[in-house]
Amino acid sequence: MIHKSLSACLIVKNEEVFLPTSLASIEPFVDEIVVYDTGSSDSTIEVAKDLGAIVVSGWWNDDFASARNRALEHIKGDWVLSIDADELLIGDPPGLRSLISSLGNENLLSLTARYRCTDELRGDFDSPAIRIFKRGSSLWRGSIHEELVEHEASSLPLRSVGFETAHILDLSYQDPKATAAKAERNIAICKKELANFDRSRYSDADYYRLKLQLARSLVGAHRGDEAIETLSEIEQKASKGIIRQIAIEFLARIHLDRGSPETVLSLAEELKAVSSYTQYADWLAAQALVKLGRYEKAYQLIRPLSFVIDSQMHNYGIGKLEEMKGLISGICNREDEAIEHLSIAVFDHGLASGNLGILLGLVSQSRPKELLALTELIKSKFPVEFQELN
Repeated sequence: MIHKSLSACLIVKNEEVFLPTSLASIEPFVDEIVVYDTGSSDSTIEVAKDLGAIVVSGWWNDDFASARNRALEHIKGDWVLSIDADELLIGDPPGLRSLISSLGNENLLSLTARYRCTDELRGDFDSPAIRIFKRGSSLWRGSIHEELVEHEASSLPLRSVGFETAHILDLSYQDPKATAAKAERNIAICKKELANFDRSRYSDADYYRLKLQLARSLVGAHRGDEAIETLSEIEQKASKGIIRQIAIEFLARIHLDRGSPETVLSLAEELKAVSSYTQYADWLAAQALVKLGRYEKAYQLIRPLSFVIDSQMHNYGIGKLEEMKGLISGICNREDEAIEHLSIAVFDHGLASGNLGILLGLVSQSRPKELLALTELIKSKFPVEFQELN
């Protein structure tokens, strides 16, 4: 098997804090690391050089795709890993290298990106992300929330394959202040593009896609009223399709966070009418019903669900679903079902925080003979959380 080299490519600005950890996670996977600096005023450049990266002093023009494409000009590897300074690459370096070297006509590699968010509106989720691609096969497009497209000089169409034993851990949403600042920057970029958008040259889909990017940034900046206004325009005027579906989902999440459950129920019904992802609509509706105190109806709606995935393919996890089933069924005095759901959430998915006391209480009431065994199991698997109960 011929070895095919892999280069990591990062665009950065003022990332002296995150960069050492990120580069340390990347280094075992790659043959070179190229850091394209867009104008740092801290010690980012010195840190990157000290850690062995190739540093390019670049420039910034409010266009992420443009910056990433300029950075690609300095890559030497056969394949490219695109990653940010506030992300980590975790998994199996030999396995990834072996897969890349074995690929034939495939030129894109999809990993799971795991987003860990502090704000309740967004929540934690996993999402497929194409972050590895054959050099020369693709270019970046889009000033914000950029995506890979086929390079005009490529002789092969884009073909992807998945890799399951490595994933990207995204920590960009951990700092609320930094998240809001980035969102404000993105709002400015979107508004600049919209001001110059020529609707005679581009499709309505392109226009509303840009509007959706603006709405996402407004959500991130906690500018809820403006986000609702923008998303409502998309909901009412965009053609049926993925852009409209995403807008409806965002609207539902905002109204859920604002305590408007009746509006959420209406949006969930609208989402069912335009989307095949009915399970996500039921997930939203169940949360609205809980806020209305209609617990039995909420449980009947959420009970059959086996996954929670939205129109952007964001997977919110079986653990979170089972936790919600357990909490609602407990309120409905369905003790056996609550114990079953919470046990899956706790022991299979590690969602111990906040649930151990509830689980112990349910077992003590309905299955007292099992309480001692459960207590010992919890003490062995979650000693810290168990101590916090006492």
